[in-house]
Amino acid sequence: MTNTLNINTNRKNKIKDARIQKGEKVIEFRNDKDVGHKRVSWSVDIDLLQFRKENARIESKVRTHEKSKGPIDENSEEGQKELGKFLAESDVKNMNLLKTLLEAHGQEEPAVATADGMLLNGNRRLR
Repeated sequence: MTNTLNINTNRKNKIKDARIQKGEKVIEFRNDKDVGHKRVSWSVDIDLLQFRKENARIESKVRTHEKSKGPIDENSEEGQKELGKFLAESDVKNMNLLKTLLEAHGQEEPAVATADGMLLNGNRRLR
């Protein structure tokens, strides 16, 4: 637990030091679009962001993996590779479409992440 706390604190500090404020905008989070709530938006190096294993798209794969092979440490490089693999396999057709759209237009909607870089929204875009 202490090691994970240190890893998250280190990543959080790196993000805080490297982020660039992009202004305020209404984003796809909670009910912000419904009520017009604006949040400060930041640009962050994607190398500081991480997949979450509590992602609904890959929940069953994570559970199956953890039952047969043990827990996935989402803070480890190996854990991130495994989660990325699950995301890539989750919906190949839509993943390929998303990739094509990102290549053509760039990222139009900001991802939503915790202060320590854990993605709440944007896992597939990062993948």
